[in-house]
Amino acid sequence: MEGRVSGQDGVTGTDHTSAREAPVRGPRFSIGIDLGTTNCAVAFTPLDREARSEVLAIPQWETPSSLVDSPILPSFLYLPEETVASQIRARSAAKPEWIIGRLARKKAAETPGRVAHS
Repeated sequence: MEGRVSGQDGVTGTDHTSAREAPVRGPRFSIGIDLGTTNCAVAFTPLDREARSEVLAIPQWETPSSLVDSPILPSFLYLPEETVASQIRARSAAKPEWIIGRLARKKAAETPGRVAHS
């Protein structure tokens, strides 16, 4: 009974340590995250070849009607008023309660009581 093992209680089960298991792969990327007090950024480098690091573009709201990709995420958190929240909900599959990034930084000057930042 190849691939079968007998347990201490005499019950026979399947040996799940067969040679058919997928090999464990090592890490493929090195990821760097900068959580700054002014801005944040995320970058990665493939480990399996000679390659340059790449900074990831982070989608964020520029205005309540436009979403942009930017490599820098301003470290601001904004709780939008209902009018702004409804504009964003109308243009997004996600229904964010809080807004981060560029729009939040812009709103800090307009409605400072609704924005958290350092």
